[in-house]
Amino acid sequence: MRRFGIVLFVFALLLAGYAHAQPRLGEKAKDFTLENLKGEKVSLKDFQGFNLKVQPEGKKNVFLNFFTTWCPYCREEVPILNKLYPEYKDKNVEFIGIDVRESKKKVSTFAEKYKIAYPILLDPKGEVGNLYRVPYFPFNLIIDQNGVIKFVGGFLSEKDLKKELDKIILGKKRKE
Repeated sequence: MRRFGIVLFVFALLLAGYAHAQPRLGEKAKDFTLENLKGEKVSLKDFQGFNLKVQPEGKKNVFLNFFTTWCPYCREEVPILNKLYPEYKDKNVEFIGIDVRESKKKVSTFAEKYKIAYPILLDPKGEVGNLYRVPYFPFNLIIDQNGVIKFVGGFLSEKDLKKELDKIILGKKRKE
């Protein structure tokens, strides 16, 4: 019985450590560099105003969407992101999809099939997924213009995503 208690205690410590390592509201987002589907290197800081050659208009808010092609909720979320991307791009929000641990060919086929309009980055070794301790798919983050994490969560309906973007990034509350 005592061994079981020790094993349970160690498991709880490990779980607490994992939960602590996940992104938290108010923390600075960690920078990363990945390739897009064209083979170009893209960094988070490119959208945060540090590299004004890439984004001459300055800092942007960023909606990060970690996904995989095999995830049913990810496939369900793509049309929502495609629909909202043009509207929020005009409001200084960049959507970025990050595929975790899949081949460029598989992701390219997926992007074509679903007519993905927003930028897709490839994380073939899962390094950025590990950096952000992605616990499930889809996993979403909203990062403000100063690089501060303002939202952490999973699948969002169109209504909920608009509400979070308007509330957190645009600084206004949406009427229900």
